[in-house]
Amino acid sequence: MGTIAPGNGYSYSEAGYFIVLWHCLCWEVETKKLLLQNPIFIVGFPRSGTTLLQSMVCTQPGLVSFPETHFFSVVTGWVKTDAQGTLPFEHIEEIIARQEKMLRFEISASLKREMFALAQHNQLTKPWLFEAVVKDFCLQQDLETKGQWVEKTPDHARFIQQIARYYPHACFLGITRHPLEAIDSFYEKLVAHRRPYLDLARQWLETVQSMEDFASQCPSRIYLLRYEDLIAHPETCLQDAFNHLALPYQAKLIKRFSEKAGALILPHETWKKSNVESIRERRKNRSFEKRIPFMAILKIQELLQEKMTNYGYDFSYKMLSSVYRLWKK
Repeated sequence: MGTIAPGNGYSYSEAGYFIVLWHCLCWEVETKKLLLQNPIFIVGFPRSGTTLLQSMVCTQPGLVSFPETHFFSVVTGWVKTDAQGTLPFEHIEEIIARQEKMLRFEISASLKREMFALAQHNQLTKPWLFEAVVKDFCLQQDLETKGQWVEKTPDHARFIQQIARYYPHACFLGITRHPLEAIDSFYEKLVAHRRPYLDLARQWLETVQSMEDFASQCPSRIYLLRYEDLIAHPETCLQDAFNHLALPYQAKLIKRFSEKAGALILPHETWKKSNVESIRERRKNRSFEKRIPFMAILKIQELLQEKMTNYGYDFSYKMLSSVYRLWKK
């Protein structure tokens, strides 16, 4: 009788595989009952207010959430799959390692066995694994999973089309922030991920463009808002978002957002601690002018001129920026 030998200590007889497969099918049915197929995905450039938005959204009845999964980006975004999102057997160990690193938890042994068994027979898909990992994490952390679930990973903005295909009843909330404020915050808070300022500006542009492209194709499934509007008029801003997505909304509940934020931030994510502060603590400032080099600011503004104008974002050093743009032409 043949065996399945992943090479990581797990091995199964063919008979054992069918037993595991039966458990997988039972898990899948249970997962679909616990994790509804109409999730809300929150996306945007990092340091643009995605965690604040997630915390506010999750104050509403019937919505449940959890920390960032990075599933469709860091964890599986590098893997080539077919239209169904089938994950190749040879990448499972790396996927497990990446997911455990991102969520700072150990995937249960039972789920790992099921992953390898399904992958061996080309039946492990991204949507199934995503939901199974979320369920496994929430069960281990004693988090609620019964309800419409909200997933927030900023960089999932680049994978909106893929996610929307896997979840045809999902909706999206995309948030933007003044690019120089967001880039400055990224550079200061996410030190380990620092890259040249212009590279971050290109990422901001790619993120915004991806959200806009999806909005032009499926306008009823996504709502785009500005971080600046969210902190200035949170009740009204969220009211508009929920109305657009046809979701029930109770404005008085968002005052509890700081309570929700605590459960959505992992211990090592110290850069997110400001999300437990009052909205009044968040004020517009131009501290980036003290930290981002003058020429970098001009180059970023030249690159993002159209988007900044469209979103109503102010330009620094307006006269010099105009001169720089003319010089570039």
